[in-house]
Amino acid sequence: MAVSSSKGGRRQPLSAGEQRRSAVRVPRPLDGVRVLAVDDEPETWALLQAVLDGSGAQSKVVESVAHALNSLDPLPDVLIGDLAMPGRDGFALIREVRAWMLEERIVLHRPLPWQS
Repeated sequence: MAVSSSKGGRRQPLSAGEQRRSAVRVPRPLDGVRVLAVDDEPETWALLQAVLDGSGAQSKVVESVAHALNSLDPLPDVLIGDLAMPGRDGFALIREVRAWMLEERIVLHRPLPWQS
């Protein structure tokens, strides 16, 4: 039985209507969106993963540009990159992904999930 607290700290059963409302699935803003995130800070990985997954995204978090470039199949809908990583940073990642897409002749012709 589902319960809620009420005045005085006593727990009361939820009404049938309250139970139905609490069981309704709320759409998550990133349902079905594939996200690849790149960050060199281990503390940030768990946060990114939790936020993205909690929003419905199909996410993968990697620690370097090299790992990101190896994770482009399938091509994500969204790419998040840390701009201040040591060595190859987020700007290098963007340049390399663009060059790879040109080399592979990848054209984004499908509508993105939020455009359907």
